[in-house]
Amino acid sequence: MPNKHGLWSLLLLTEKTAKVSWSQEEDATLTAGRENGLTWEQISEQLSGRTVIACKRRFDNRQRQTGPWSEKEAALLQESFKRHMDSWKDFWKKVAQDVGNGRTWQMCEKKMDDLKKG
Repeated sequence: MPNKHGLWSLLLLTEKTAKVSWSQEEDATLTAGRENGLTWEQISEQLSGRTVIACKRRFDNRQRQTGPWSEKEAALLQESFKRHMDSWKDFWKKVAQDVGNGRTWQMCEKKMDDLKKG
């Protein structure tokens, strides 16, 4: 059997697999695994057919907020913007962390531009 850098690994990494929708049970297992401190490898083992990368991507995508911004989120964004405007290093990352709720730094920057425009 080849080592992790051998032919089998290459085949596994390059093999195209069919996209299969995630079930509610898989999502529940994924969420419970993270809440219980399991590693991505441990979660992947519980979800046959799901790779570590697929599990992480699914979790990250489910955490990301994609709907409209609430008034509370917009207020938190503006408040955080004022608090961090002098610390440009990692500025938007700090803002996104304050806003929370799955908003990325890119989303916060775009929304702040929209809010400034009126």
